[in-house]
Amino acid sequence: MKVCFLAHASNLTGANNSMLNLIFDLQKRNIEPYVIIPKKGLIEKKLKEFSIPYKIIKSYSRLNKIGTKNNIYKDTIKQFINKIAIIKIKKVLKQEKIELVHINSLINYVGAKAANECKIPYIWHYREFLDEDHGYELVNEKEVKYLANNATATIAISKCIYNKFESLLSNDNFKIIYNGIPLNNYQNYNLEITKEDLLNICIIGRISRGKGQLDAIKAVHHLLKIYPTIKLYVIGSPEDDIEYNDEITKYVESNSLSSNIIFIPFTENLYEYRNKCKINLVCSKKEAFGRVTIEAMLSNQLVIASNTGGNIELVEDKKTGLLYKENDYINLAEKIEFAINNKKEIKKIITTANKHAKENFSIDKTVDNVYNLYLDILK
Repeated sequence: MKVCFLAHASNLTGANNSMLNLIFDLQKRNIEPYVIIPKKGLIEKKLKEFSIPYKIIKSYSRLNKIGTKNNIYKDTIKQFINKIAIIKIKKVLKQEKIELVHINSLINYVGAKAANECKIPYIWHYREFLDEDHGYELVNEKEVKYLANNATATIAISKCIYNKFESLLSNDNFKIIYNGIPLNNYQNYNLEITKEDLLNICIIGRISRGKGQLDAIKAVHHLLKIYPTIKLYVIGSPEDDIEYNDEITKYVESNSLSSNIIFIPFTENLYEYRNKCKINLVCSKKEAFGRVTIEAMLSNQLVIASNTGGNIELVEDKKTGLLYKENDYINLAEKIEFAINNKKEIKKIITTANKHAKENFSIDKTVDNVYNLYLDILK
């Protein structure tokens, strides 16, 4: 079975990592993948490493930052480039004899349009809220809605994503399939906990307002008088939210926090930091799923997460992690302090969470569900 996957970005985002995990395991079931990406980027290295055929076809997501005026001139150029992209994608679909198209993000409408025009069945994978998590809205909402309702099947990565879009779709084949993580990548993480481990904290993800790094920084700042050696590792790079990155940098500098707040640029190798830090913060305004949450559980880290979005589907308070009131850094600081002072209870939570993640979020389970969906569509 030949399946064409369309990525909305060319970096190694959570969405793209989830797509790659899916592709690698689907290959074991005689799925022949072909990937289309919108530009050069880090994902190419992975595709080449695993000898997965791909093509770069430049395209744009037609998004607008909520609260700002759409730039009609820029959007017109994007529309023109996208029209060319659709022609090129259709050519690839025909030449490669693609049987099924799998679109990896809600914002990648060019793939849906090309598949629809070629009359090839297409699955649309919804991995984001857009407004609540990224602060964007679709410029071409009517067009996307039409294409979404003509999709052969739609996948939501969490109940909260499903609930958001269910009423907007007349498509009956709308399923929840949680992301899966390759369990073999998380075998050698230490479960032993010292007080020093609990004073080393990390927050992982691109630097953006939706990820809430400033809440984490303020919480650690609040705890400094009690725990002067506490450290927060902010791991990730700003992509398009430079304003928020500047705001964070200014806060750290103006409060002389550079010894306690350590910025680490994007890195694929997180083993060192996951082993060093026993607490992993997930401060997202509204996480669609929370891949980083499951990765933390599998790495024997305590997850302290905001009580919104996909977080509340993955974290049961005081059983598989700790939940705090979103946007309340004082409450977050209280949860961190609780963890530091209750080592025995935290170890129990970490053990339970690790088991929960292994049983419910393995890549095998995800691939089973996606593969069966493919078979249902093409039978």
